[in-house]
Amino acid sequence: MSQESEEVGPGQEWRSLLLQRLLVATTPLVAAAVAMSIWTSHGRNRVVLCLLLPIVPLQLVAVYAQRWSFNVRAWVLIGPLLFASFVAYALVGFTGNGSVVAASAIVFSALLFDRRRMV
Repeated sequence: MSQESEEVGPGQEWRSLLLQRLLVATTPLVAAAVAMSIWTSHGRNRVVLCLLLPIVPLQLVAVYAQRWSFNVRAWVLIGPLLFASFVAYALVGFTGNGSVVAASAIVFSALLFDRRRMV
């Protein structure tokens, strides 16, 4: 057995498959969102949104780095969503889509981590 399946636990291999599929599905979306947000903003907002640039290569590496632990790869998926929602709240308050991004981070964390790990 690999270290990842031992870390996830017996009968929990579906979480690893779900994580891989979520990383593959969300990485192009995150890259497009970061590019569009930087391209369409100006001034101080553009500088703040440039903080999101390292997220894209990190997620690309996580897609192909199967040897990374499950927790690290899951946080590479969830962490940028939380960071992007905080940036959205800081820049536009509650009028933007930050709440949708935060809700998706909550759903992903509930799917990937069981109740014992989240508490």
